Amino acid sequence: MKNNKLIVLLFLIFAFTLFSCETTKSNVRSDKVSNTEKKESGEGWVNAEGIGTINDNEIGKAKDDALNDAKRDAVKKVLGTMINSRTEIDSGVFQSSDITAKSEGLIETYKILESRAISKYEYQVTIRAKVSKAKLEEAIEDMISQQARPTMMVFVNENLLGKPNTDSQNIAGTAVESEFTKKGFPLVDRATFEKVRKAQGENIARALKGDNNAAKEIGSLGGAQIVLVGNSNITSAGAVAEGSKMISYQSDVSIRVIETTTGALIAVAQEHAAYPHINAQSGAVEATKKSVAKLSQKLIQEISKKWKTGKLTIIDVAIIGADYSQSKKIRSEFIEKVRGVKAVHRKESTGNITLLQIEFEGDSFAFTDRVIDANLTYPLTTGDVRRNYVEFKLK
Repeated sequence: MKNNKLIVLLFLIFAFTLFSCETTKSNVRSDKVSNTEKKESGEGWVNAEGIGTINDNEIGKAKDDALNDAKRDAVKKVLGTMINSRTEIDSGVFQSSDITAKSEGLIETYKILESRAISKYEYQVTIRAKVSKAKLEEAIEDMISQQARPTMMVFVNENLLGKPNTDSQNIAGTAVESEFTKKGFPLVDRATFEKVRKAQGENIARALKGDNNAAKEIGSLGGAQIVLVGNSNITSAGAVAEGSKMISYQSDVSIRVIETTTGALIAVAQEHAAYPHINAQSGAVEATKKSVAKLSQKLIQEISKKWKTGKLTIIDVAIIGADYSQSKKIRSEFIEKVRGVKAVHRKESTGNITLLQIEFEGDSFAFTDRVIDANLTYPLTTGDVRRNYVEFKLK
């Protein structure tokens, strides 16, 4: 009997020891898992998926493509949260695809969670990745600094409660200028604007009716790179409720954006909004601000897609006093020594006058400055300098 009790006691001791060891091992494993989870959580960590196309049974390439796609997805997810947290970044202006395309240098580390063919034609990779928020922040700042803002002029024909609003700074025009300048778009100075408005009444009227060439001419004269022209109609829809003094004011605004180098239509939008108010002027202003705010976001997005830093300007250049061999050398040195020149096209050469067309990253004034500083073999002096036109004379 005593032996039986002893055996039971020894068994219980052994079982308890074994259980304690397993518990300790389990705790160690649990701690390791917990530490790994902690390590792979927090700022910059995301799960992401990517798809690669299987061509000619090349699984390896499809897997690589899927992995790269997953990395772009990881960067896109972290980028989205960063953009949303920064109120100074307008999603209409910021083109995130330019950053996600550079995802390789933005991911600190990753591990593949799953990798498999999901069909005969597609391979899928799922990863856990840590995106460097510091590097991403640098990329965001770099992209913001590169966002081009063309100089602009705004002309809006406005009908205010049944009557033409002939004020040069009407409600819609002022609202459009305000929305665009908040996003960093420069305006032609007011003195130049007024000078053009008074001298180009006929062209302005044609532009407002849809003549893009007239808008191009107006912008060129004012030194604008884009011209915004459109119509605004502000009406009253009556009381918001029977017996109420609050009147519903309705605003309809449509705007076209014309690029002044080519006369091309690069964006168009229209919006409607309403605002209740007891005061007619205040109601008209607030309703128009609402419609213009929505409209401007669409226009800015379209302009930003088509207008970036590095946009080439076509500049007509006249060189006076150079013979054929001298002008040939000058053409060659424009490419070699003048930063920003992408191409030089010969238009005409008559006597001692050579006409060229220059593709340049910037305006005619920047081009002239760089030519002066370029230390050319045949030094040039500057004659007439206008928008998209420069005249040089051989010293």
